[in-house]
Amino acid sequence: MVHRRTDKRLSKDLDENCRLLESVIGDTPDLIRRRLRLGSRGSVEAEVIALAGLSDSAFVSEHVILPILARTADAPVTRANAYAYVVAALSAATDVVEEEFLFPVVQQLLRGSTVVLVDGLGRAVIVSTGAPPERAVAEPESEALVRGPRDGFNESLTTSVALIRRRVKAADLRVEELTVGELSPTLVNLCYLKSRVDPDVLQDVRERIRALRVDSLLDTGELAEYISDQRYPLFPTILLTERPDRTAAGIMEGKVAVLVDGSPVALLAPNSFWDFLMSPDDYYQNPFLITFLRWVRLVAFLVAMLAPALYIAGTTFHQEMIPTTLALRIAAGREGTAFPAVVEALILEVQFELLREAGLRIPRKIGTAVSIVGVLVIGQALVAAGVVSPIMITVVGATAVASFAVPIFAAATPTRLLRFPLMVLAGTFGIYGIVLGTFLIVAHVTALKSFGRPYLLPVAPLRWRDLLDSPLYRAPRSLESQTESGSFPAGHFRRRSSWRRKRWSTQ
Repeated sequence: MVHRRTDKRLSKDLDENCRLLESVIGDTPDLIRRRLRLGSRGSVEAEVIALAGLSDSAFVSEHVILPILARTADAPVTRANAYAYVVAALSAATDVVEEEFLFPVVQQLLRGSTVVLVDGLGRAVIVSTGAPPERAVAEPESEALVRGPRDGFNESLTTSVALIRRRVKAADLRVEELTVGELSPTLVNLCYLKSRVDPDVLQDVRERIRALRVDSLLDTGELAEYISDQRYPLFPTILLTERPDRTAAGIMEGKVAVLVDGSPVALLAPNSFWDFLMSPDDYYQNPFLITFLRWVRLVAFLVAMLAPALYIAGTTFHQEMIPTTLALRIAAGREGTAFPAVVEALILEVQFELLREAGLRIPRKIGTAVSIVGVLVIGQALVAAGVVSPIMITVVGATAVASFAVPIFAAATPTRLLRFPLMVLAGTFGIYGIVLGTFLIVAHVTALKSFGRPYLLPVAPLRWRDLLDSPLYRAPRSLESQTESGSFPAGHFRRRSSWRRKRWSTQ
């Protein structure tokens, strides 16, 4: 980013200022320039500059060019009073600022604002006319809900902030604006409730973002990787969501939401591991049904990570742990296979990952057909060729279905990555290898923190009060669960003040 002290100051010569802007932006066809002659005699010139596509051309014509011409048509405009006439003409515009340096003028121009340069004036008048192309608010495809709001963020930072304000109608909702990127500066907004946010967490998030030295920032996912507590992230400690209701609930809990201009995804921090196993519609449905579904999700997470390894260990080293009838069936199915169980599992898992990746990259109209053909044809061909057994296809298929039951995609990613080393450990040491691998995983997760907050809170350290809204149980709302003000906690049952404004340590 250009420092203000090294930036060029605008001159009082109109042609010189136009040359400065053109030297920075270049002779681009989407640069719109309109030369105006002010006053009854046209003795003073002004230049209106905007970028086509980023600014609203109709707004520029109706609220910038026409008012200036109308105000100065019959007036005795001179270089001394031209500025006063221009500012008076733009009084109806919503946002008008002045800049004396070249760099902020260029940045405002690239954001869709209109720049007005007046001869004899050593500064630019900038009018907010930004109207970049954007898609309409629609339901996010990556976070489907059974019940709940259907709107999602889009790439417009203004729209995303408005969707949050629509839900968090609190006077102490604060929105801070930061800029990231030295070559292509990108706006980043921090949203939080001043009365509920942990000041230490807020300051930590703010400092990590300000410390970034990157050329550009294109998506929230890049920002999450930069500011994450982990250098090599395996389990996500930062929650990414496209849903305004989840973001609003997180802000009401005291979290910090981060929005990046050009990205339809919001970032929430800090988080615990259990936040990734919960869904926003958990708070819109029957609590007893949701308690059952949360158990299902946790079991699905464990099945997706451990099922192939347990099958390999049981069929290779611990046949006595399998019921006799089932063991005979497995042996009959494996008769004639060319590889041991661990090799079968690795072949099928790699094949499934290839099909999953292919289904994401090919056009949607043929994606379903390719997935079905891949599963049926390739699976049947592998069984007929004696490469894998039918029971192995069942195990891998159940593992894949279980991974889809996790509500957030980022939480299912560790199961895909950890599945392979666990299978190797199971094929080498049996159940002892699985125990060793699971112990290392639990130790790693327990040691993680998200912006100073323990990753397994409220389980480790144990917080009984917060277990009223945990991955295994959601207590029903009642009049007793209301806050002192008489309203229910925003979207969640438990009171979040138990961890707010506290420094956590492993001691």
